[in-house]
Amino acid sequence: MTSSSVAASRAPNPLRMLWPDPAQKHRLTEIRDNFTARIAEAEREGWCGEVEGLRISLAGAEDKLTQIGRRTATTADLGTKTDKKNKTPSSGNRPPAGRPPPPRVTGAED
Repeated sequence: MTSSSVAASRAPNPLRMLWPDPAQKHRLTEIRDNFTARIAEAEREGWCGEVEGLRISLAGAEDKLTQIGRRTATTADLGTKTDKKNKTPSSGNRPPAGRPPPPRVTGAED
């Protein structure tokens, strides 16, 4: 394997990073239902090649609907942490006022 093919094999697939818009769920549901109806028609008419292609498309539509469900179920608030007692933004990892920061540990780097 060349270095360029190794780099290409490790590159992220931009299509995998695309998530369907949750606002399009209704439209995707209609598309899925349409594929189901077209599969039934193709089976009735004996269009075997058409059935296989439609099943692949149906699986893709169902996958997108699953992604929407997974994404809306796992959203997280990444806003500023707040001090619940005072309702003010927290200081994060900073030491309280009046205290010096802890000493830095130095040593061998990995």
